[in-house]
Amino acid sequence: MPGPTSPAPVAAAATAPMSDRTSGLLLIATGCIPFAAGAAYSATSAGDHLPAICPFQMATGIPCPLCGGTRAFAYASAGDPKFLSFNAFWVFAAIALVVTGVIMMFTRLSLKGFWYRRGALPYLVVGFAITAGWAVALLNRTSIVVS
Repeated sequence: MPGPTSPAPVAAAATAPMSDRTSGLLLIATGCIPFAAGAAYSATSAGDHLPAICPFQMATGIPCPLCGGTRAFAYASAGDPKFLSFNAFWVFAAIALVVTGVIMMFTRLSLKGFWYRRGALPYLVVGFAITAGWAVALLNRTSIVVS
């Protein structure tokens, strides 16, 4: 009569880090999703003017860190340089994700040591990205209001 099976292999598999190839594919997909959403958004918008829809701004009255990002992705996915007039920071951040993912797929680059480390560095990188995106949104909004 066989004994009970141990759940240890299942637990070990659940906590095992992703392979570099899987991580690369995930970065590529994460970087491409905003462009696909921007293309869908521009396809549903009539004419040259893309309306601003931002629940955060509607609720608080201030631009969110992604403010202008949807329109930037809509213009960028259409190849229109108008994306630079909006929050282009996120377009470049998404491109950086895709490039990093492609590099991870074809080289030995691994981000495991970076994201799985203890300490504040990963949080600082994410915090810096959000702060930089918000600064760009606020600067764009200020220049629009002042003009």
